[in-house]
Amino acid sequence: MIKVERPRDSKPSALDSVRRTDGTTEKQRAIRAYEKLGNADQLDPKKYKFDFKAYRKQEVKDKLAELFKGKCAYCESSYSGTQPMDVEHWRPKGEVHLESGDKLQGYFWLASDWDNLLPSCIDCNRSRKQWDVLEERTFNVGKANQFPVEGTHLVATNSPHLLRLDDESPVLLHPCKDEPAQYLKFGISGEVRSRGNPDGGPDKGFASISVYALNRSGLVMDRLEVVCLIQQRVYTIRALINILDQFQDHIPEEVYGIVEDLLGHEMTALLALQGAERPFSELARQIIEHYAHEIGLEEASPIIDGIDE
Repeated sequence: MIKVERPRDSKPSALDSVRRTDGTTEKQRAIRAYEKLGNADQLDPKKYKFDFKAYRKQEVKDKLAELFKGKCAYCESSYSGTQPMDVEHWRPKGEVHLESGDKLQGYFWLASDWDNLLPSCIDCNRSRKQWDVLEERTFNVGKANQFPVEGTHLVATNSPHLLRLDDESPVLLHPCKDEPAQYLKFGISGEVRSRGNPDGGPDKGFASISVYALNRSGLVMDRLEVVCLIQQRVYTIRALINILDQFQDHIPEEVYGIVEDLLGHEMTALLALQGAERPFSELARQIIEHYAHEIGLEEASPIIDGIDE
C-alpha cells in the first residue's frame, strides 16, 4: 500500500447525477428510503434495502483505475490483466460485521461518496479461505464487511448525512489519508509486518494486514518474485562496481565505458521497480533501501540519491 493523492476535482460526475423524474441524487434517495423505516427497523441492517448503482458506473471505475494506476489500493497488485476491479467501500455500505458476530447498519449514505471508494482486487475485498504465511493456517480472510474502529461505530440516524466522520476512529489504513510506509514493514521473504503506531494509538498496521489479508500465500509469493528481481539487480550492480574499482587502471577505456553504461542501465532498472505505477512499489522501495545500506551500495550514489527522493 502506498499513499495516493486524490485531487478535489477528481470526483466523477456520475456519483452526483440526478434522476430526471424528481431531480434527486442517489444519496438523497438512499437516505429517504432509510428514513421511511421505523426506529427498530433502522437498527436492523437486514431491513434496509436499496439498489445502489452510482458507484458501479464505468466513469467511476475508470477514474479509480487512473488514480491508483491499475493497482489494488490495499495490496498494490495489478488487477487489470487478470480480474475485474471491485469498487470497494472503505466504510461498508450494507452491513458492518463485528468480531463478536453482531452486525450493524452500514454507512449507506456514503455509498456514492468519492472519498469512500477505492479500487480493490477480489482477494483483498472478498472473504474466502486463504493460507496466511505468518499465521500458518487457513482461514477466512479478506475485508468484506469488516470495519474495526477504536471505541464505537457511528450509528445512522434520520439525518445520517449530518454525522461527523471525525467523531469515529477507524483502525484501518486508508491510502488517501494515511502514510502506509509509517505502519507497514516488508521483509525479504515477501511478508509484511506492522511497525506499530508511531503516534501511540491503535495498531493500524496490524489491523490492516489482518483485514486486507496482506499475508495471504499467493500475494506473498508474488511479492517474493519482486524481491528476487531486486536481489538479481543488486548482485549485478555490486559486481559491476567491483570491476570498475579493481580494474579501472587495467582495462581499455572503451571497455570501461561499456561497464559504466551497464551499471547505469542496472541502476535505472532497479529504481524503476519502486515507481508508483509498478506492482508492490512500497515493498520494492523498502527492499532497495535495505540492500543499499546492508551491502555497500552507498558507493553507487545515483541509487542512494534515487531512494532518498
